[in-house]
Amino acid sequence: MPYFLAARVTKATRNESPELPALLDQLGSDLEVGNLVLDAGYMSRRNATLIVERGGVPVIDLKANVTHALAQGHPAWKAMVQRQRGDRRAHRCRYRRRTVVEGTFGALKARFGVRVKARRRHAQRVELLSRVLAWNILALVYHRR
Repeated sequence: MPYFLAARVTKATRNESPELPALLDQLGSDLEVGNLVLDAGYMSRRNATLIVERGGVPVIDLKANVTHALAQGHPAWKAMVQRQRGDRRAHRCRYRRRTVVEGTFGALKARFGVRVKARRRHAQRVELLSRVLAWNILALVYHRR
């Protein structure tokens, strides 16, 4: 049973890409990142560079409109694009881990519901983070058996 290492609550209209630095900061510097599998919402040169700086490998599925691997000062981006285009099969094998993440989101929603009951923004934030905490407690109990 997977668990959450970091979580942030944002507005529904907010882009995911700028949130990655804060999520990486929540992980702590001693945690090894490894292959960090993210969806296309996190795709940016800056995020690829941040992941490599943390000792990880960015595995981000490229959007269809990415036509070239111009680094623009971010060699991690160029390496990621070339790695994905050079060996598509290996990339698909790495990216397949994304199903575990999406499955965990689905299980969290199935257990606690998809709607937030609180009306105020702060209370909604607390409710969502409480669900994540409850999920992690359930995962801890599951693994201790």
